[in-house]
Amino acid sequence: MALTDGMDPVRIREVARQLTTESGKIEEVVTNGTTQAGTLAENWIGNDSEQFASSWQDAVKSLQAARDLMNDYARTAVQQADEQKGASGATSD
Repeated sequence: MALTDGMDPVRIREVARQLTTESGKIEEVVTNGTTQAGTLAENWIGNDSEQFASSWQDAVKSLQAARDLMNDYARTAVQQADEQKGASGATSD
């Protein structure tokens, strides 16, 4: 359906679900990567290993920020869809 104004709340909720799913994938990367970084630390000693571990922690912060932002976008989209549905329902009564 082509819109000229407003939104399609059903489609917006679908997009919000997809964002939430993708943010979960980011969390999997964090979890799996952290596990692998731990394995590396157990089997790799020295400055390079320490630099890698530090870099990984920086990456984790960035990944978590991206995950959180995607979840925020998803929540906002659902909230906007709810408001749109409420506004549309109020005008059609």
